[in-house]
Amino acid sequence: MLAADPAGTITAVWHLLDGSAASVWTNQYESGRGWDRAEQISTSPESSYPSVAASDSGAVHTVWIRPSSVWSNHYTPADGWGAEVQVESGAGPVWTDVTAWANQAIAVYNLGAEVHWSMWTDGDGWSTPLALAPGSTPRVASNGEGVVFAVWVDSGNVWATRRVGASGWESPVALSTATTLTPGSPVVVVDRFGGAHVIWAQCRGTRCSAYTNRYDPDVGWQEARDLSTVDVSIAVGNVALALDEDGNGIATFSTRPGEDPVRWTVRYSAETGWGPATPPAGLPNAFGGRVAMDASGRAIAVWHQPGAVEWTIWASRFE
Repeated sequence: MLAADPAGTITAVWHLLDGSAASVWTNQYESGRGWDRAEQISTSPESSYPSVAASDSGAVHTVWIRPSSVWSNHYTPADGWGAEVQVESGAGPVWTDVTAWANQAIAVYNLGAEVHWSMWTDGDGWSTPLALAPGSTPRVASNGEGVVFAVWVDSGNVWATRRVGASGWESPVALSTATTLTPGSPVVVVDRFGGAHVIWAQCRGTRCSAYTNRYDPDVGWQEARDLSTVDVSIAVGNVALALDEDGNGIATFSTRPGEDPVRWTVRYSAETGWGPATPPAGLPNAFGGRVAMDASGRAIAVWHQPGAVEWTIWASRFE
């Protein structure tokens, strides 16, 4: 996982398997200097599946799971990484995500069949964890003003809630019509105006597609939109979404109409909305995928493809 601050410093976190033990590691990239030396930031055994977020100040938060607890570590440019701390203990954590802004951060994660959350504040550490809602695979995102959105899956639907400042979480809203088939893990991004986009994969009847919904600060959530332009009866997933400074965006997702998956791209204009979905020419058999966008609207998408002997990582740039 990667996170970048406004100065261009990139923090990577990952878990490393060494025999039967797993640990969380990190490295940082700074413009003009390159990558530093990797260092281990977890000391507890069986630490895995970290998520990471960076704030405008350069502070970094990473959260990960152990078999019966959720842990975290905190980085500041002045002091570096601190000691790991436990966020919460409980049965079966399987998912974490974290977002950061100013001197605060919010982590969301699964404990059993519930989504829990906790807030970090500099000087106080993590708040007492609380249950947010029943559900699984939560994601969280924020902007620099402290507008936070959390999304998750429950009862065949994607749900969302918003938090502004210290006002608390709003009542959860279902973003689409529930189906008998559970949606894939949603992705949420927040723009600087306080709006948000959510994208997820879901099957309705015999049709599978990527869907999106947008939160407008003036009117609230809108109708869910089908992003695909082709009929696909199986396997849609690996959704990704990024926005620029003006609220324009790019979404990517994979479909598998035959044996080989295809990676699709859809552009979003803050003025005209979503455009048509287009596949990258000549590049079938694309698995996974992420997309990132800078403030001026330049984007890069990455994915991996199998070869006869080995897998390779591919990238495509949009300007």
